[in-house]
Amino acid sequence: MKKIFLLAILGLITFISCKKDNFERFTPSSGGFDAKQVTASFAGIIVGANEEPLEGVLVASGSNTTTTDENGAFFFKNISVPNNKAYFTATKAGYFHGSRTIFAQANHTHQVRIKMLDNNPIGSIMNNVGGDVILPQGGKLTFEAGDVAYPNGNPYTGQVNVAAKRIDPTTDNGRFEMPGDLRGKDKEDKDVTLASYGMMAVELTDNSGNLLQVAQGQTVDMTFEVPASLVSTAPTEIPLWYFDEANGEWKEEGSATLSGNTYEGRVSHFSFWNCDANFRRVYFEATFVNESGQPLVYAFISIELPDGTRRHGITNEAGWVGGEVMANATMKIYFAINSSCTSLAQEIMDFTTTNLDINLGDIMVTVISPVTHTISGTLVDCADMPVSNGYIQIESDNWYFGYNTPINADGTFSYDYTSCTAVDSAYLTGYDYDNLVQSALLGYDLTISTDLGNVKACGVVLDEFITFNYTTNSGNDTIQTMLPPNIGMQDSIGNGWSAWGSDSTGTGDMFFWLQANTLSTGNYAGSGTLEGISGWQSFNCDYTVTSYPASFGEYIEGSFVSTNATPIVTGSFRVKKQ
Repeated sequence: MKKIFLLAILGLITFISCKKDNFERFTPSSGGFDAKQVTASFAGIIVGANEEPLEGVLVASGSNTTTTDENGAFFFKNISVPNNKAYFTATKAGYFHGSRTIFAQANHTHQVRIKMLDNNPIGSIMNNVGGDVILPQGGKLTFEAGDVAYPNGNPYTGQVNVAAKRIDPTTDNGRFEMPGDLRGKDKEDKDVTLASYGMMAVELTDNSGNLLQVAQGQTVDMTFEVPASLVSTAPTEIPLWYFDEANGEWKEEGSATLSGNTYEGRVSHFSFWNCDANFRRVYFEATFVNESGQPLVYAFISIELPDGTRRHGITNEAGWVGGEVMANATMKIYFAINSSCTSLAQEIMDFTTTNLDINLGDIMVTVISPVTHTISGTLVDCADMPVSNGYIQIESDNWYFGYNTPINADGTFSYDYTSCTAVDSAYLTGYDYDNLVQSALLGYDLTISTDLGNVKACGVVLDEFITFNYTTNSGNDTIQTMLPPNIGMQDSIGNGWSAWGSDSTGTGDMFFWLQANTLSTGNYAGSGTLEGISGWQSFNCDYTVTSYPASFGEYIEGSFVSTNATPIVTGSFRVKKQ
């Protein structure tokens, strides 16, 4: 099945490490980092264990919520977050809760990636007997008779179904599966940064799917498998930490003892559990640019610590990356053009930290491009005439790129894509803004340079769109159509719904927001906001909603007209209810 992925799959994450560095308890340095609330935007993708995009995931950050679309994508525009702790949660039936915490820059767009683990039971015990449940990936849970009850304390005597997943912190998968960002509070309530030696997610249910927990006053034995690369440096005893979903951080509770290549400890409740030491750290940030001073967006950055372990992050649309690294150490920075080319990362520079936060400023990189594919052609309409107002979406079996490739006035387009290895096929969809139609999904064989000839945008009504006409005081018109993946929708904002879109070129130069005070068809009042033509402007609107479905996944349709004297804004929309 064709898999679709956003190239920019992860934004600013706190870099994640896996080895014993300096494990004394500490008070974080004050340094130069100014922790504060900022307004920023976030686009992300949520996938399952096999990298399949997950649709219909409820994503929340503070009081802001949305759901993922069929590509697993979501978007928050201009929300307020702590710049050192932008916390996102992901909830979907059939999966453990997912989450991610990232650093954020004011007035910038950041990428977030979460991998969710299914919570299908891997084994069961009878609560009046107890027993062991072995994790296929490594690890074990040992229950004694009567260890389990309902969360409200009521006793339970039946079958206990156990869902459990091991998370390996040394792998790319583990980095995206683990919740938060390996920061937390120790037993003295001090802020700490963690180095994981093994992690596990556990959930208990009865035969009706009702949640169970460890009974009050009882404990369950947990055995964590230590990754092979970490066994030689694993401390004899290590603190245990559980993930506090309400606060988005790890909390110290108990300890585990090393026995061969496993840690063994006892826990009094289930959540995500983690065997971690903490190390002295400082805040780090830098901006990566090319020889022309242009930001290197969504590049993969790796920092190698003195013991050879690495911490990772992805630049944002300004080329910036931020997180936490080891204090009082000399480290190396590696750069890859994107997160799929990490095996070809190039060493950029060394840098040395003290006990203060560090900002390296602009770092110029001469990018080594492994393979560049050039894809070109001409977009035409149903009458084989060039489309002057549209775009091209390009996809492949294992990546998703060029979704906002613009076309020229004569319908021609050309897109250069850099990848680690040659790609032999791709899928393409052409969009005609003026006629609000698109092509079917078209398959093509690729070479290093491929001319697709005429691509006909015809025969398929656009799935989703927001289109508007803006008339200035002087009578000049601006006509704009916004399409997926640059539009989004949220149902039930108070007593209504809202929809938004950014310009189809993907540059972020224009943003449009609709808010209607209705949850049904009919004529209603509402408002709109437009940024990018004449500053930031708000206006009142009359909405005519011709379709408002009862079910999510179907489409809200209608039109709108501004009621202000100026500007005059008219338009129509078709957005998927989420």
